[in-house]
Amino acid sequence: MKKRMIGVILMIGILSTLFSSCTSQPGYKTIARDNLTAGASVTASQPDGAANLTDGSGSSWKAAEQGASVEIDFGREVTFNTVTLREPTDSVRKFTIYYWDGADYAFLYEQDRIDKFRLCAVEDTTSSKIKIVFDAFDKKVEIEEIEVYRLNNYHRDDFKVTSYLNSNLNADTGLTDIQTQANDPGYTGRFQMLTDVILIGVVSLNQDGTLSCSAGLENFKKDVALLKSFNPDMKVRCTIMTSLVPGDFNGTKKAIVKFVNSNLETYRKNLTAFVEETGIDGIDYDWEYPQLPHEWNAYSKLLIASKAAIQGRDLSVALWPYGVMLSREARACIDNVNIMAYDQFDERGDHSSIFEMGADTIEYFLKLGFSKEQLCLGIPFYGRTADEYGIWPSYDEEYGKWTNYRENFTYTDADGAEHTSTVFLNGYAMVRDKTALALQYDLGGIMIFSSTVDIPYGSEYALHKAVEEVLDQRLSQK
Repeated sequence: MKKRMIGVILMIGILSTLFSSCTSQPGYKTIARDNLTAGASVTASQPDGAANLTDGSGSSWKAAEQGASVEIDFGREVTFNTVTLREPTDSVRKFTIYYWDGADYAFLYEQDRIDKFRLCAVEDTTSSKIKIVFDAFDKKVEIEEIEVYRLNNYHRDDFKVTSYLNSNLNADTGLTDIQTQANDPGYTGRFQMLTDVILIGVVSLNQDGTLSCSAGLENFKKDVALLKSFNPDMKVRCTIMTSLVPGDFNGTKKAIVKFVNSNLETYRKNLTAFVEETGIDGIDYDWEYPQLPHEWNAYSKLLIASKAAIQGRDLSVALWPYGVMLSREARACIDNVNIMAYDQFDERGDHSSIFEMGADTIEYFLKLGFSKEQLCLGIPFYGRTADEYGIWPSYDEEYGKWTNYRENFTYTDADGAEHTSTVFLNGYAMVRDKTALALQYDLGGIMIFSSTVDIPYGSEYALHKAVEEVLDQRLSQK
């Protein structure tokens, strides 16, 4: 995998290269399903190799003319909600799926990229034929396989939809963000479809083993109580922030190692008292980032001690998909790994693509020895510019259902210079696809980063609704 990583990730250097180079191409070992293309007839605008698309041979169909198309005739009416495509070249810039409505082909789905492997999540559709048009691509399109399924009735009552959430204190009102918006249905409505919320940026670890809340302990307890009132079935955790030396990456790493070696027992007692007093359902860690083996050893010890301290409550950890060296005991004590499948730029400048930050990332953690049940695939609800500058443009409704890009985005850098770049984010359809991908892999769930940057829940293309739409369609009714 060729990655261009930003900021501190560059510092991982040799260790990241070592671990990522050991990862082979994913096997896509997803749950069993019936491929509806078996026995179907295939025709294409470029006929040579068209039969390869559904025969499982691994051979490719190629075409050089923009707008090249493939038609799959099932020979009968079938009902499906998933189309998967494999494209070894990552050349496609736009493709569209149509279904036969009895008289003509009708629009069904559109996206900008296959990215080696793409799961396309659509509504339940009954038709005898589909047509896929490769509207735009670089040089030539090369498709290795097309599969069509109906993936629904997953017998899961434990699929987690976890979201990180900020709650800053307003110095003028003395209220936190959660308290300020407690009566706004555009804010509170989203919590009905979440199973877990993680408050981030509000609880910090101190070098002496104590904990502090940025808005004060009483405000933190009020926030926890309010979140539980929005959805009594939802669990509330908090991230224990580990920036012991703010703004100093190497200083923080040294401080955490020192802390683990000197004040871990004091911290364990304080953590037990904290979770009991606040009523939270667990804790989370997001240390960005241990690099060397002794740092990972310290992190492992911290996780093991924390799991013991919280006495049966949930322990989660946010991890990048590179260079992870947690001990076997530490991996076993983690309830969920929130995969940070974002802020990692590929050659197109996309920071959270469907393949490298989807199927490929899932496979990485499975090969580390984590179980599927432990993994929650991270989906960002914000964008990044292709030039990798340190800004995080928010999602808005103007992206619509099918768009992941905003061209000619203008911003001003820290020095006052103006720049123009392309913003990439996971739009409505992409969020649907990634949620369906997590279901197809039978993962523990998905993770949203973060609820704070979504548009109001009542909006047509709120990203929380994209997740909810897929789960309502594909999970068995309880």
